[in-house]
Amino acid sequence: MKKINLLIFLASLYFVVGAQQASFWELSGNANTAGKCFLGTTDGAPLIFNTNNIERMRLLSAGPFLGIGTSNPQATLHLHFDSKENTQIKRMLQLTTPTTGSNFNNGFGIYYNPEKDIFLKQYEEAKLSLEGFVGGLTIAPNGFVGIGTDDPRASLHLYYQPTILPPKDVDDPKMVPLTLLRINGPTMGNGFFINTFGKNIDFIQGEQADLNIFGAKSSIHFSNNGYVSINVAQQASFYVNGSSRTEGLFSSHSVNIKRTNQVGGFDISYKNNNSDVFLQQIEQGSIHIKGPGGGLMIAPNGNIGFGTTIPKQKLHIIDGNILISKTSAKTVAPGSPNGSILFGADINDNFPMGKWGIEYLNGEDNCFGLNFWRPWNPGGGGWGNYYLVLADNGNVGIGKKNPEALLDVNGSFRTKSAVINGSLTAQSATVTGNISIREGNNFCLSLGSAEGQNLAWGSSYIGFNAKRNHTTGSWTLESDGANNGGAVIWSSVCGAINFASIPRSANNSTNSQTLTDANIKGNIKLQLHSNGVLKTKGVQVTLANWPDYVFADDYKLMPLHEVRQYIKENSRLPNIPSAQEVEEEGVELGEMQSKLLLKIEELTLYILDLQNQIDELKTR
Repeated sequence: MKKINLLIFLASLYFVVGAQQASFWELSGNANTAGKCFLGTTDGAPLIFNTNNIERMRLLSAGPFLGIGTSNPQATLHLHFDSKENTQIKRMLQLTTPTTGSNFNNGFGIYYNPEKDIFLKQYEEAKLSLEGFVGGLTIAPNGFVGIGTDDPRASLHLYYQPTILPPKDVDDPKMVPLTLLRINGPTMGNGFFINTFGKNIDFIQGEQADLNIFGAKSSIHFSNNGYVSINVAQQASFYVNGSSRTEGLFSSHSVNIKRTNQVGGFDISYKNNNSDVFLQQIEQGSIHIKGPGGGLMIAPNGNIGFGTTIPKQKLHIIDGNILISKTSAKTVAPGSPNGSILFGADINDNFPMGKWGIEYLNGEDNCFGLNFWRPWNPGGGGWGNYYLVLADNGNVGIGKKNPEALLDVNGSFRTKSAVINGSLTAQSATVTGNISIREGNNFCLSLGSAEGQNLAWGSSYIGFNAKRNHTTGSWTLESDGANNGGAVIWSSVCGAINFASIPRSANNSTNSQTLTDANIKGNIKLQLHSNGVLKTKGVQVTLANWPDYVFADDYKLMPLHEVRQYIKENSRLPNIPSAQEVEEEGVELGEMQSKLLLKIEELTLYILDLQNQIDELKTR
């Protein structure tokens, strides 16, 4: 019986021990855990985590307070940095992800410094956001803070979120102003707030009190009676340091700016019966509008200066340009595609556009350049285009919108003198004075008037290194350093053409020579009269194959009976042109002299042959 009782005791002990062993929490891992398995205490003591036999974390038993670095946590999660560690930055919390890395400068961190400052820092180049139900706060990588927006565009960006629900008793949500910022305190009711209403931004002082904005050396005051002042207590609807005042909405002087004890000052006003606004310097002084790089100045005499404080004309610009252009959204400026500078003497309702305009055309009407034009006016005066065009390629057109030469004139032009380097193409030209054609500093070809009795009633001339002053009747022939001769061809009103050749004045003529009309006339070498007569002192003809060959032994002289027969049939000598041929075609002077000499030489042979026959008869 004792043995049976011992076996029962041992079996019971085995099962109790086995059951106790199954409830142990294994550090190498556990399986088949039941709901009663947990990590903690059951005797009301806190759960403590130690490392190196030093307490690091404690979970209280009296409530769900977890302390890290403290044995007395005061919140659900209480982080306490042990100040015994010798570091400048006390890191309390670090949140990282696989995409940020796990170093101390990754992810998001919370730390404080020896000055007890607490820092929440986003280490990544990304936004840090605190979200509410329909919005929140965002800190962008550039430091901008947005409230109501996750894309702040300023150091503090307040944005109205349309998702915010209006009060239930409002019929039209769009008519409800949204408060972006509100400031009040224990002694304030409504306080100060900034509202947005549609696209409007309102700054509102909700109390019966002043609103003041202070700077280091200036201030703006909004009083509860509606006055606005700058740098001074409220004295008027708008008052600037005692020098700028708005008397009232319907007064003739809306704003007046003046020094203390100044009589007039600067005035902004308008007429009671219309909406014209006037900005006027009442004193004998100037008005200056300046920016960082310069500005505008209106002198007491009405002159306007840009870049100068002493404008000498109605508009005086120093170190600047005047630019006239148009935007692509505009179609045309009044009377001009791209805008014009207009000129006129008497501008009124009948002539609002003036008399002349200068505009730039960029392909309009196939014109590229400056166009000098005449605008149309209700009072008449005509309208016209392309009186003068300065093309983009440098050509100048008169009466032509697309000039094809440096000077392209559609019509006639008149000049007393002109120097043309290059070609000149003209349908017609009337010149008063001389036309000189010169290549560099070489001798010139001159054309001009030869009027005067001393030139045998001349009309016009062509001078080869000879240029005439038609007023004095003197001629100038230039020198190339050794010679100063020339030639003149001129016509007379009688129809004659005179050719004068002027020799050089002397050997090594280094200076030009000056002659009179009489000198030129005295050097006539050839005259062609209106009746066709050519007058000259001599004509020299150079001709080859002169008929000396007639006296050669093998020359075949035509027998006299053949000559007689030829004359009978043709009424002329052999090899001599007929009268009709001479009348229709003329004769070549040298060739005719050669043929006449040939006939004389043949006649000489006939005479010699007759003399031989006579001598032979005498000897019989």
